[in-house]
Amino acid sequence: MSAIETIFRDTRAPGDCSPAALNMNLLAGIAHDVRGPLTIICGLAKTLSELLPEPSAEQAEILARLQSEALQTGALLNCLLDLLRMTHAAPIVKQEWQSMEEVIGTAVRIGARYLEGFQLTIDIADGFPLLRFDPILIERVLVNLLENAAKYTPSGSRISIVATFDAKEAYVIVQDDGPGLPHGWEHQQFKAFRRGPATGGITGTGLGLAICQSMLAVSGGRFFVCRSALGGAGLALALPVETPPVVDLET
Repeated sequence: MSAIETIFRDTRAPGDCSPAALNMNLLAGIAHDVRGPLTIICGLAKTLSELLPEPSAEQAEILARLQSEALQTGALLNCLLDLLRMTHAAPIVKQEWQSMEEVIGTAVRIGARYLEGFQLTIDIADGFPLLRFDPILIERVLVNLLENAAKYTPSGSRISIVATFDAKEAYVIVQDDGPGLPHGWEHQQFKAFRRGPATGGITGTGLGLAICQSMLAVSGGRFFVCRSALGGAGLALALPVETPPVVDLET
């Protein structure tokens, strides 16, 4: 079904027909239509690389560029849809009691390809409490922060994840020893499509941190810039500390 067919189908259906909802439906349909060709392009590029047993340097570069551009376009589509879901729809949030240590471990495994060549350390405070949040959303926030740290610091740099807490909030800080955030951009980073002036040739959409902030907001948390103990950039998420329910093991 094409994007146009999708939007007409959805406008005839009962439910929310507000402009924001219609825009969401249209963009979702377009994203669906574009994802198919992107997947085919990636697959064909991989197949071509396998059919050429000894590609020339130029051929290998073209194939790698083809795959990279298709993947980046797909990532841009996903970022746009995530931002729209967080800001123009009623996102479904599954708040459950979670172990932050497990969620951090999952995020590190998902982001492993970004972290190759970096020195990663994880420091979780003793007695770190169980927290109530949607693990999928928080995993995505942490993966985004790890990707950002790896993207904007030289290979071999130090990246650390620090989890600590006080009586009211629990914090997870992702920090590095890179160049840090440009002066005056501490809050600009959270605006959609805003990128720092010193990004150079590094590709990006300018959506990642805006999406993270929205995900934290719907989770009842907050997102902020903090001082990095390593001297570079420090980005932190905070979630409220609550008392977990008492489980009666005898019943």
